[in-house]
Amino acid sequence: MIFDERPLDEVRDDEIAHLVEAHVPEQQHLEFKRTFDHKDPDHPLKLLRVIASMANGGGGYLIIGIHDDGSGRAAKFVDPALMGDAESTRQSIRSLCHDHISARIDGLEVGRRVVNGHTVIIVRIPPSGRCPHMVTLGRRTDFYIRLEDGKREMSLAEIREAFVNEPVGLRLDRLDRRFSDLARILTRDQRKNELAEALRTTASEALLDSHDGNLLAEVLRERFEAEVGERPFLWLGATPVTPRRGLIDVRDPEITSILSTPPRSRRSGWNMGGLDSTRRRSLTGVELGSKTSYAYLEVLENGHLEFWTPLDDHFCWRQSEEELRVRPRLYPYPVVEYPLSFLCLAQALLHEAGYTNEMLIQLQYRNVAGYILRPGQPDEIRFLSPVGPSTPFAEPHLRIGPRRVPGASSPDDVAFDLLTSVYRAFGVGARSIPFRDSVGVFSFE
Repeated sequence: MIFDERPLDEVRDDEIAHLVEAHVPEQQHLEFKRTFDHKDPDHPLKLLRVIASMANGGGGYLIIGIHDDGSGRAAKFVDPALMGDAESTRQSIRSLCHDHISARIDGLEVGRRVVNGHTVIIVRIPPSGRCPHMVTLGRRTDFYIRLEDGKREMSLAEIREAFVNEPVGLRLDRLDRRFSDLARILTRDQRKNELAEALRTTASEALLDSHDGNLLAEVLRERFEAEVGERPFLWLGATPVTPRRGLIDVRDPEITSILSTPPRSRRSGWNMGGLDSTRRRSLTGVELGSKTSYAYLEVLENGHLEFWTPLDDHFCWRQSEEELRVRPRLYPYPVVEYPLSFLCLAQALLHEAGYTNEMLIQLQYRNVAGYILRPGQPDEIRFLSPVGPSTPFAEPHLRIGPRRVPGASSPDDVAFDLLTSVYRAFGVGARSIPFRDSVGVFSFE
């Protein structure tokens, strides 16, 4: 096997460089990837399949940061600028493997190295005695194996044989773990129903005691969808991956101060400011504003935040009543400023609460079929007189996320990532996102 199955701290930089210099081809125990973006909805599943397939096929090494030549041979290192935050990527890969590969791969290593000035991320997958390893992500369950002729799905016979060939003690342990996994899968809907019922009946215990950020984010998004019905709305959500009761003390003076003067909020802007005068305690946290008019912000004590605002003449500013009725146009200030200021507030509150783990970020435009979004900002020619007609949004809703982001991420970067998806959905390129300067900071003054 490549590198003789050695741990990462025993693999030398010159050995990694040799892969590129000698144009070593991919093989059963070696695969190259150019980059990994945990925000891209397709990347996590593909990465998990590679890692699980290697574990099921005798182990190997996955190296991220190397271009192949189209036929699987290492061609060159990736430009460092394209690797992004390598440490964040490394941590994301570890978390994905921990959360979505069962049984856990003993001895799995994810390391970050700089080789000849180029950053690479190396995943060492040791030979496993706990096969078959299963990938569970979303509603999918996959068994993959990597052989000399590449990666493929395991047949039912191969899955059965992998179980049978395990040592008896390990097999019993694995069966016990699988029964536990199956029980968790079967009870997820039950837990989801309990959370939904807690929201309907204001029974706060189940809601605040939930430790499953993904489930909490899903239930609260579905609550929003049910409540707004057919009305056009923007909704933003930020949920800790690991929520817990009492994470945010809404009575704490520092928390109160942040809510009173939210970061990056300007007077008369489209942001999180101006809602504090209507603050009121609830059984689960604190509520500001109103769901039915202007804007609404909710902060739960378990760390979840969400923001609602209707797509009315305030959001579609500078449009006549007739224009709003016939061809509603989203105004760029609220499109850009609301997500940025929401992310800044979420980060400030969670940082004050001492939470530094990842967050699940969501954005949804509800009931926006027929709406348009022009490029640039309102005083620019490309906004006032765009080249070609604006394409009305064709789908009923635009839903983005949940996207898993590190707690220390730059709000400007996360906002730009969300807005890139929004503008592209309306047929507008990322270069036309307004209010962003040359160093990636948004400003609205």
